[in-house]
Amino acid sequence: MKPLAKSFLLVLMLVTGIGLSAQVIEEDTTTNQPFFKAKKFNSKCFVGLEASATQMLKTSVGMNTGISLNWVINHKYVVSAKYYALSSNLNIEPIVIHDQPQAHVFIRHQSAGLGFSYIVCSDKLFSFQPEISGGWG
Repeated sequence: MKPLAKSFLLVLMLVTGIGLSAQVIEEDTTTNQPFFKAKKFNSKCFVGLEASATQMLKTSVGMNTGISLNWVINHKYVVSAKYYALSSNLNIEPIVIHDQPQAHVFIRHQSAGLGFSYIVCSDKLFSFQPEISGGWG
């Protein structure tokens, strides 16, 4: 490599290094309030592991397992992201294929969605939590 090319590459690296520097700005709260300045704002997150028995095709029982990430706001509102999968192997070969004796056909099911719920009687020992959710499966 020629000396002129080496010096140009060195200058380019120095200029690029200076251009990538950042500046830290502190929040001025003398005239404006901080972003989350609510006096009664309480926020908690938790991960939920779930399992439920499910009836499949009127004759079989399956197991749905799931995981959810939940954000509880002010002990009353819950925002959730959930994922469920059918974790038991249900062979439906006798229902689907009648003429192939060695075929194995299994049901597979997965679903994911977002939900919002309200905790009724949140200050009591037991509470009720209706949820509205939307998703895809």
